[in-house]
Amino acid sequence: MRFSFSLLALAIGFSTLLISCKKDPCKDIVCENGATCDDNGVCQCTLGHEGTFCQTEMRTKFIGFYKYTETCDSESKLDVIVDPSAASVERVTINNLNGTSKKIEATITTSTTLEIKSQLLGIDTIKGSGSISGKTLSLTYTLKGATTKNCSGTGTQL
Repeated sequence: MRFSFSLLALAIGFSTLLISCKKDPCKDIVCENGATCDDNGVCQCTLGHEGTFCQTEMRTKFIGFYKYTETCDSESKLDVIVDPSAASVERVTINNLNGTSKKIEATITTSTTLEIKSQLLGIDTIKGSGSISGKTLSLTYTLKGATTKNCSGTGTQL
């Protein structure tokens, strides 16, 4: 009987030793910008960041100067600038859209898409969305005022 208890104790001790020797998958992982390492050793990024260690702001690829062509009532060629917003890391400002000097706030929703939430652009209200592919920015938006205009355009980042 003592032998059975001794064997049982040895088995429990060995099992505990095996469990306690499990390697920590996050031991050598340093997640950045407030991200956390999950049980699989993968960084779970905070809003607005991407990359293996969440080291990159998603908005970075949108920021720049664009030669932009848009169609609302007619075709217009514009210089559009996308800047980082001071409001938060997942926001940008779009300057000179629709040929106005007003800054439009947009929120980066995924690593390649953005949303223009309803806001004033002069006397009209603008709302829309956009995406980036390589160096090409595509935007679609609606201007509502006395009339409604559906606009779209693309720009190449210089």
